[in-house]
Amino acid sequence: MAKILIIEDSELVQKTYKRLLRDHELTIVDTGLAAMQLLESETFDVIISDGDLEGPLGGADVWAWVQNNRRDLIPKFMFCSGNGAIEKLSERWGIPYNDKTDPRAILTIVNNILEVQS
Repeated sequence: MAKILIIEDSELVQKTYKRLLRDHELTIVDTGLAAMQLLESETFDVIISDGDLEGPLGGADVWAWVQNNRRDLIPKFMFCSGNGAIEKLSERWGIPYNDKTDPRAILTIVNNILEVQS
């Protein structure tokens, strides 16, 4: 069982993650600030971040924070967003990306991240 942080502000998408990743230990936060505060003291096997979050700090801000403060989490990070700009940034940064249209693809990416760690 993996410990997974989900950064997602949509309750509907949160429910999808809960169903899809039910075999894992999930922590769900709905803002970038909450994610950064949590990551200051906790570690996770996978981090799934939406690109567009409510509030002043989005997924790209969380990614920048991880790069500057928790480099150990870089290979554990993925974006799952319908934002085309985040998709382009993910490609440029080499971060796994999914556009939320295929839940099975999300599971595949999570499994790939976990496989690299083992």
